Amino acid sequence: MGTAERIGRGPGTGTLARTESWWGHPGFLAVLAIITSPCAVFLFAAYSEALFLALALPAWLLAKKGRWEYAALLAAAASVVRITGLFLALALVVEFFVGEHGAKARNWRKLPLLAAPFASIAAYMGYQWYRTGDMMAWQHAQEKGWNRQTVMPWESFKTTWYNAFEIQSEWTNAFRVEIAAAAVGVALVIWLVYRRQWPETVYVGTQLAAFMTSSFYLSIGRATLLWFPLWILLGHLFARHRWLLGLYLAISLPLMAAFTASFTQGQWTG
Repeated sequence: MGTAERIGRGPGTGTLARTESWWGHPGFLAVLAIITSPCAVFLFAAYSEALFLALALPAWLLAKKGRWEYAALLAAAASVVRITGLFLALALVVEFFVGEHGAKARNWRKLPLLAAPFASIAAYMGYQWYRTGDMMAWQHAQEKGWNRQTVMPWESFKTTWYNAFEIQSEWTNAFRVEIAAAAVGVALVIWLVYRRQWPETVYVGTQLAAFMTSSFYLSIGRATLLWFPLWILLGHLFARHRWLLGLYLAISLPLMAAFTASFTQGQWTG
């Protein structure tokens, strides 16, 4: 056995190689990206983003593997947590029709299972009707409390731009963040369409459409945490181009610190 081969099989070499492989894996880098993102504080504060991801991510993975029963059950639970479950449910239906383990596999008996997330949302609306007499109480509360109504997308952008760049208020920087997050979302949707990732396109695109037709942009920054196609894409990019990870952290970590500080001072919660 040559010297080089003996060194290659040394007791520490395998551990170092495994460590490097683990550190450079796209999955690890995707997690690193999301927990260091500017809005990461909402993963650790008393908000529903973390719980939704805990249910939605395995639902998505199970759907990709054709485990429709468990995927539907988890998606139904995710729909109870956030209205984002509606967009997840729509994306799962698309996955059934374009993925390998749904219609292409003639797995039609599993299709009715995907009604479960919609049933969760319908049950919540029924609860609101029973409690308040208004099936859309959640939406109407937003209209009364935050003046959020459905408008044309250019009206929403114009209002947000005005508040971000034409006047100064305590919310100026927040509106600028919303515009930046919307730009990221649009770029992501374009990329997903280019890659023909139709379920992911529906999941992100429908969310973005809802946000960008509101009276003004609100909570889009927080919503980026739920766009798991974004973090998966970044994980792969960082694995291929390590300098991009350094650039990302150099930008995101100061922003995360600033956002966390503003959150603790009540600027996000009023």
